[in-house]
Amino acid sequence: MKGFMNNINIINFEQRILDEVRCIPDEALPEVLHLIESLKKSILSVYSKSKVQPQGSGICGIWVDERPPEDIISEIYSYRTNSNMAKIEL
Repeated sequence: MKGFMNNINIINFEQRILDEVRCIPDEALPEVLHLIESLKKSILSVYSKSKVQPQGSGICGIWVDERPPEDIISEIYSYRTNSNMAKIEL
């Protein structure tokens, strides 16, 4: 019975995804396809049983960093809130 319920959930998600895509203007569909392909690559690299290196999608960056997440986040915030930013002339 559990497998049956999983199939119903998958069909429901497939239908919801298709319904969302059908609402997108035709001229935007190539971009949507690129996003879906990139998302699929990212998801498959995370859930892969082998240790495959993640591939860049072109949508966002990938890097390897040994620091704890808190240190990385702190560095990002420091660059974004740096008082030197006000001195930049465009």
